[in-house]
Amino acid sequence: PGRTQSDEPPDSPAADLFVRARPQRAQAYVGEQVVVDYVLAYDPLSVQPRDSQLLGPWDAEGFWREELDVPQRETLPRQVSGAGRDLRAVTVKRVALFPARSGTLTVEPVAFEIGALRGTPRQGLFRSPFFSRSRSEEVASEPVVVNVRPLPDGAPASFNGAVGAFTMQFAFDDRAIRDGVEIGEPIEMAVQIEGTGNVATLAAPAWTPPDGVAAYPPNAREALDRRRIPLEGRKTFTYALVLQRGGSLLRPSVTWTYFEPAFERYQTLTSEPVPLDVNGPAGVIPEASVADAAPAVVIPELLPASDWKRQRDVRPLHRSMRFWGAVGLPLLALLDMVAL
Repeated sequence: PGRTQSDEPPDSPAADLFVRARPQRAQAYVGEQVVVDYVLAYDPLSVQPRDSQLLGPWDAEGFWREELDVPQRETLPRQVSGAGRDLRAVTVKRVALFPARSGTLTVEPVAFEIGALRGTPRQGLFRSPFFSRSRSEEVASEPVVVNVRPLPDGAPASFNGAVGAFTMQFAFDDRAIRDGVEIGEPIEMAVQIEGTGNVATLAAPAWTPPDGVAAYPPNAREALDRRRIPLEGRKTFTYALVLQRGGSLLRPSVTWTYFEPAFERYQTLTSEPVPLDVNGPAGVIPEASVADAAPAVVIPELLPASDWKRQRDVRPLHRSMRFWGAVGLPLLALLDMVAL
């Protein structure tokens, strides 16, 4: 419910150049992702847009926002219909919004400066650029209204605000599991959370180190795939552990909970504990000895490195400096010869 089903600009106005905001949905839970497309529509018989840029600052109060990439195919004109006219449309902006509170939230209009080429109406289909004039025009979208519902009651203690659809992977130093480790030797543990949601604000899973294990606050790194709709990403939390006693220990178990809007329920993910052999006396070594332990080693990537790259749209030929350099230099040389 609330999804826009058509690529056509709704309620196209009489103007021949306008911007429409197309939200993916009109209702969402707190923290649920809402993708909004800003589509520039125009009448090709009277105007030809050349470029666009955001005009002034833009804010979405009450939302966390992430800019998304617009694929090149969506920046090329496509035919749409509106108010009984055949129009052309291009996507000029795409953003993922995450509501931070419940209630009716409004995203203010987004203003754009459009460089457009206009001709006289009588020229019609045979309008020539030599008889047209170029000018900058300001157009703005309508505001976007999202009805935001609060999350349901009954969240488990391991829930820390994550909303979306996620998976969790748990990685440990394979060498430590296979060969065992020495008492006081630092090792690393990684927890990776991946899915569709606000990855940037994901909090580290809460867990309690087992007896005989000292844990330090994790380092976090994230990667976002801004080409995806909805936005996807992954976040990896890497913990440094120091084993304080010998014997057989259980690898820590991590529990993490998120709310999945598609099923309207809380989902809990839990890693399974694995036995870990520690070489050394069974008694817990003093804290001073832990502090004097060898500095933490850097273990190679426990999880596959992200291969996501921000997509770059291919620049049109007429906007390439190399193109104009190749065309302009011979022309300048010819003019110089004529002048001489």
